[in-house]
Amino acid sequence: MNRFFSNEAKDVAWRVDQMHANNAIEGVQKDEALAALVEEWNAAGVADDEQVARLVQMAKQRNRAAA
Repeated sequence: MNRFFSNEAKDVAWRVDQMHANNAIEGVQKDEALAALVEEWNAAGVADDEQVARLVQMAKQRNRAAA
């Protein structure tokens, strides 16, 4: 299996590093507060699909508040 599909920690870390590099090239700023929140969820053992659901809900709430 190659590093694009592997779930080994070193391959996941490589993909995350690539994502950060690509974002920097495109001028996308990292949201430090959101990154800290995800780190808290990771430390608390929140499953990935639950994290996605929480992020989707947060985005929906922000969109409603902005409207």
